[in-house]
Amino acid sequence: MSRPLVGLGRAVGLEFQRLGRSRVEKVSFPAYWWAWDGSATGGNIRLVKAIRPTATVASKMHTKFHDAPPTGALVVNAEPMGAPLTVVGRAISFTYDAEKLDSNKSDARYCHHFGAFTHDDRPPFPEHYWPDVVVDRSGQLMLKRKPGNAFKLEDWVIG
Repeated sequence: MSRPLVGLGRAVGLEFQRLGRSRVEKVSFPAYWWAWDGSATGGNIRLVKAIRPTATVASKMHTKFHDAPPTGALVVNAEPMGAPLTVVGRAISFTYDAEKLDSNKSDARYCHHFGAFTHDDRPPFPEHYWPDVVVDRSGQLMLKRKPGNAFKLEDWVIG
């Protein structure tokens, strides 16, 4: 059964640190999107592949995040994450592009640093704010919050 995800924007990149390593790595994801998978008060960030446009869907979470109602939707490849989930690293930041979307975030690419709670906060931030970068057996990627480090769509992903 499919359920709606909130598209944050086109996935521009991810800055992360692999487990057991000190070097920071950056990767890009052409043709992928970052999407919120959860409720307004808790969830995870998924990397999803857009397949095709579909009918407009109503979404309070989309309106809360983008400050505009959705004008369309995409069918995406985002099967439920299958066990086992393997932690491969910790996410430092992710970048998305909401350009061409009806969004209050459509004026520029946004790099969200995990640990920033206002637009004035500047890195570096303590590692305990960094969510896990996990993959499932089919290679799907998710930024998964750690226990005790709850984040909300409405105020955590501030852009």
